Parts: sequence; C-alpha cells; structure tokens
Amino acid sequence: MIKLTTSHVFGFRGVSRSMYRTLVVLLLLLLTGDGAAAETMGEMSFGQRYALTPERPPTDVTGTTQVASGKDSSAVYVPGDQIKIAAFEVIGKASSSGDALINGLVERPELSAEYTIQQDGFLVLPFVGLVRAAGQTQRQVEKTLEDEYQKVGAKLRIVIHLLERESIYVTGAQVRPATVKYVPGMIVLKALALSGSQDRVSADNWVRVDISRERERMRKSQEHRKAYLARLQVLSAEQEGKQAYPTGELLKVSSNEEAKARIAAEIHLREMELKEIAVQADARLSTLQMTMNELTLLREQVGESEKAMKETLEWVKMLEEARGQGNLREPTLHQARTELYAARTHWHSLQLAITQTERKVRELEQENRRSVVEAEIQRHREMRELTKQLVEEDLTQASIEPLIQSSARIRPNDPDHEMFTIIRRAPTGLVHINADAFSALQPGDILQVGGPAFQATDLLSSINH
Repeated sequence: MIKLTTSHVFGFRGVSRSMYRTLVVLLLLLLTGDGAAAETMGEMSFGQRYALTPERPPTDVTGTTQVASGKDSSAVYVPGDQIKIAAFEVIGKASSSGDALINGLVERPELSAEYTIQQDGFLVLPFVGLVRAAGQTQRQVEKTLEDEYQKVGAKLRIVIHLLERESIYVTGAQVRPATVKYVPGMIVLKALALSGSQDRVSADNWVRVDISRERERMRKSQEHRKAYLARLQVLSAEQEGKQAYPTGELLKVSSNEEAKARIAAEIHLREMELKEIAVQADARLSTLQMTMNELTLLREQVGESEKAMKETLEWVKMLEEARGQGNLREPTLHQARTELYAARTHWHSLQLAITQTERKVRELEQENRRSVVEAEIQRHREMRELTKQLVEEDLTQASIEPLIQSSARIRPNDPDHEMFTIIRRAPTGLVHINADAFSALQPGDILQVGGPAFQATDLLSSINH
C-alpha cells in the first residue's frame, strides 16, 4: 500500500522544476499504474496544479473536469468490454492550497483489478456484488461504485480505464470468416472492407447496397421537387395577381395536407421577402422626399439671392452716376461693387447646388423605377431557374427508377438472399437484427453476410467456449 502525505511533496521544494515534474510523474505512475496519464500530467505546464477531493473528480484550478485516460473512455460500456478499476480510499481532507499534488488518498490494491463486463451486463466486485455496467458511461459506473462502497462503509474514489473492446466477427457462406478490431463509428461496410471480404459478397447484395443509396437519392429528389413546385406556384400566382393554392403537379406528388402546408410556408416566406423589398422602397422614397424638400429650399434661396443682387446692381449704377457728376468718393463705389460681386457668387453657388440636387432627384427616381423592374426580373429569373431545377430532378428520378425497379428480382424475405444480419448479445440472449451496409456495429457483434443465421450462432457458441 502506498500512502502520500504533504511531507512527501513538501520535500520536493529544493529540486529544480524539471526534477519536480519527473517526481510528480513517478508518483502518479505508482498510484494509478497508468503510464499514459502520468506522461500527460508530466507534459502539462509547470504552473498547473491539481487536487483530488472526495466530493469531485480530478479538476484543474479552473474547475474543468479531466477525462480519465483509456481507450474510448467516453463510450457507453457493452458486454465484453475489459476495464481496469482503481480504488483509492479517502483518509483525510484534500489540500486546496496547491502545495501538495495528491493528499489524503491511499490505493486499495485488493479492490483494484481488471474486469470483463459479463453477457448480462453486470460486474462482480468484492463487497458490493453485482453492479450493472452495460449501457452506462465511465463516470456513471464510477459514481455507482462509489455509492455502493459508501453503503458498506468504505469512502472510496473510483477511477476506471477502458482497456479493450471486443472485436467484430464477420462470417457467412459467401465471405471469408474474419475478426475485425472495433473502432468507434464502425459500420457494416467498413467491417467488410477491413476483413477483406467485400469482394466475395454476392452481386445481389451489392446491388441492394446501391439500391439503398439510390432510394435515399430518390427521396431527396422528391423532396426537392415538392419544394420547387410549391415555390413556383406561389410566384406564378403572384405574377397573375391571384391567390396561391395547391394545384397540378404538386398534388400529384404529395397529399392535399402536405401541399397546403408547403404552399402556406412559401407564401409566408414570400411575404417576408416582399416586406423587405417594401422597406427598401420606403427608404428610397423617404430619401427622395427629403431631397425634393432640399431642392425647394434652394430654389427659394435663389429667388431671394436674385432679388438682393438686383437691388445691389441698381445701387451700383446709381453710385456710378453720382461719381460721374463728381458727388461721390471712390471708396464708396468700390464697396458697392464688392457687394455686387459677392451677391453674384452666392447666386452661382445656389444654381450649382440646385443642379446637383436635381440630378440626385432624377437618380433616386430612376432607382425607384429600376427597383420595381428588377423585382419583376428577379421573379421571372427565379421562376425560370425553378423550372430548370424541376427538369433536372425529373432526369435524376428517371435515371434512378430503373435501378430501384431492378430490386424486384431480389427476394427480401428469402433467408438465402438476406443481405446482412447482426447478431448481438443482450441480457435476454442473442438478438438478430436485419441490417444494411450502413448499419452501426457494437463491440462483440457478429456480422452474418448472406445465408442462414445459425452459422453465426454456432460461431458465437464456439467463441464463448
């Protein structure tokens, strides 16, 4: 039995950082027997400290739960999984200061061992007896064991490592029997490829694989066609100024209720699109109105400027006559001419502003007319594109239909032509599941390719014995 106290860790203070990390890795290796976990801890930043407490699983200083090491540890356990259970007794309060890496935990080797989940889904452990593990995650089983040991007076921390998962067994009259290592995401087609048996599966079976794929393409094509038809009918009704309702082709490929629902959804979508177009049009009209108001003000200013300029011109002429008679000094005439020049400059500036504003008004008016035309063009363009898409979907379905019709020569209910059968162990016994090339597999499954299923059952019996 190995016991760690604060004095062990405090004794590391005089060593270098690299030596400190090495000693910590060795301690973890002694405690858990898990070299991978110790190596992972050794590679972490020197500033990260971890503490084990009875109330929660190992966490770093930020509170993020650390996943226990092991292969596929996040998966749900199934019968046949091999796991390693490490039990640690909580004998004191864990330090939260970070000065000690592990404090208050003592390994219980008599409770730590490797186990295999039985066919009924249970584990048999000392003092607690049967504990269900199949269908549970790693943390659920750890919590269950901690609770069960708590009932018999043992305050333990449980850590489980997934060591190995049972292989997939491929058999059948048309394939070479093989054993395939299970990996997450395993499907029938992948198991066949890894077993090297895919080239020996009958032609009919692979036709059925193609048929399954083509049927899915057909289903998607039909859904696309329904959506295109509904959209096209809504746009056509809008163009004709009528109320959209299901007619023609849409009712041929869908029920009345489904057709009404699709039309209603497309009408709602179109109303939102038209609302957005109307908002943009209102914004342009508002801008146009403000520009028109600005143009009116400029024209009023031009009128006032012309009036002031005429008055100044008359004043200049009067002063020039007075100067000709010798009754006026030159500075007064010069000042009047300067005022006349400023009035004319202001008048020209206003004329330029009016010209620019008028051009802006014309551009806004053209933009409004163009937006209306573009909306019509966009609708026609979309209707033409929908018609093109409908033709393409018709061609797709026409190319798929012969292959689907060819499946009639394969008898789906004939055992000799059964495509794939998965034989899976369950608490109630063996379960036979009809499958296709993309069905998911679980550890320990037997994949029967063609032929009667009793061959796979015999194989399972031989494996168990």
